[in-house]
Amino acid sequence: MAVHFPSAERNWTPTQWSGASVCFVGEFERSGAALFRMRAGAVIDVHAHPNGEHTYIVEGEGMFDDLHVRAGDVVYTHPTETHQVRALTELVFLGMAPR
Repeated sequence: MAVHFPSAERNWTPTQWSGASVCFVGEFERSGAALFRMRAGAVIDVHAHPNGEHTYIVEGEGMFDDLHVRAGDVVYTHPTETHQVRALTELVFLGMAPR
C-alpha cells in the first residue's frame, strides 16, 4: 500500500551546512530520497554519492557546480562524481541517491 507524506506534516531538520535543511521522505536508508531546502546564498559543500544521484528542482534557482538550475530541471551526477550546490534564491530540491 502507498505511504502518504503530507506536506503539512513535514519535519525539516538542519544539516551540517548553514542555511540548508533536510526532510527525509520514505525509508531513507532504503530509498535514498530526501527533500532539501536552502536559503539564498547557502552552499552544500563538495560531496559525492557512491551510486550516483538524480536531483529534481522543486522550486527556486541554484547552481550545481557550473550548471544553472531552476524549478522543473533534473540533474544527474554519476557514481562518485563530486558536486557542490549553491542556492541563488530559496531552493527546494528532491535528491534521490540509491543505496
